[in-house]
Amino acid sequence: MGVVLVALTGVVVAALPVINGWQAQRTWEQGVDRLSRQAAVHADGQARMQVTDYQRGLYRSSVQSRLALPAAALPPALRGALGVTAGGPIELVLEHTVQHGWRGVAFEGHVRPVGALARPFERLGGDDGSLQVNGRLGLSDQSLEFRSEALSGPLDRQGNLRLTLAPLALDSHYDLTRGQWEGSLEWSGFTLAQAASDAMLRLGGLRFEADLRLVAGQPSRGIWVGDTALHLEDMALRPMAQPAMTVARVDLETSSQLAADDLMAGGIRFDWQGLVMPRSPEMQGTMALDFQRLDPAALLTLSRQTATDPSQPMAESEWRRPLAVLAAEGPRLELSNLRMETADRDGLEGQAELLIRPAMAERLVNGADGMGLWQALRLDAAFAVDAVLIDALPGEARMWAEQAKAFGILRRTATHWRMEMSVDEGALRIHGEQPWWSGGS
Repeated sequence: MGVVLVALTGVVVAALPVINGWQAQRTWEQGVDRLSRQAAVHADGQARMQVTDYQRGLYRSSVQSRLALPAAALPPALRGALGVTAGGPIELVLEHTVQHGWRGVAFEGHVRPVGALARPFERLGGDDGSLQVNGRLGLSDQSLEFRSEALSGPLDRQGNLRLTLAPLALDSHYDLTRGQWEGSLEWSGFTLAQAASDAMLRLGGLRFEADLRLVAGQPSRGIWVGDTALHLEDMALRPMAQPAMTVARVDLETSSQLAADDLMAGGIRFDWQGLVMPRSPEMQGTMALDFQRLDPAALLTLSRQTATDPSQPMAESEWRRPLAVLAAEGPRLELSNLRMETADRDGLEGQAELLIRPAMAERLVNGADGMGLWQALRLDAAFAVDAVLIDALPGEARMWAEQAKAFGILRRTATHWRMEMSVDEGALRIHGEQPWWSGGS
């Protein structure tokens, strides 16, 4: 009996690489087919991705896949600048080897442009080792690593445009048993400069981190909760003979979780510093937006319907029902903090809160719109603008401000102009009073 068990164990262990190899091929081909369908939707059916070669061995396989984007993805003017004369599609080839053993599947390989972009890629110093893709498909988890080397050189044949790309590192890990995804991106950015002028575009250090859990749908199209953080060191755009636009720092953080009632709650935090735009003073600012009682299943339904064909507007029947499900839970959105200011601390600040009453759900299903929906929500908002900014507004903006003053929407205090507005059961109030121009006393 023991000999039989040992023999059976040996057969199972020996068969696992074969089974894993077959499963890896099936998973890869299904994934490529899914990506191809999604790409076609976003490119009017002209984009495609396909497996062009799959040589599967006992423990090792060689795979080649190809992504083709339509010729329109590279406009004629850009083709001319890059020295691309052919009018064919934009193509990328992914080549990798797969190791399939009894503990899972590991793959390593590279991406390289072919066809129209092959020559510009070579001018940057790119080769088969420049864009590396590695990963692992385990029984309970999946991981992916992407690494790019530093690339620099003339982007066009004449050498008028020079592109410098810093190394990039992307890591992704998905736990199948817990539905948990962790990802990170580290990139020192890029610079695109024009030799004949001082025109340039620069993106400084970029860092992204995510720790998310799937709560509805599938990983490729689902609803996640958790934490994300995006940090941008700096960005600058200097057009030819034009003032530059720069930002010194950007931070974007999101946090969400499921409450005890399985509804989502969370918030978004957005901060920026050193924002300089033409004919405007340097600005910095912060914004905080919080939400409560969002139904993940209803959000998933909305996302699926909007992703079916983004170029086509949704039919009324498609968006009313999932919105009704969202409204039935009484969701609340709050702009808890908004502040934009100059270096002299002159600026704008405000808060707002929107409460959707459950009564809106029935009204959505029954086809109500306009005032019928307004009567099922409550909105409170208050904003203040420092007087020195109002007084310095240019032409048309100043005209709108003067009209707001005339209608009593903006009221002057000692140091700023203030607006307070509320809507409750369809009744509008400005500074606590129903405005005369809407029928109030």
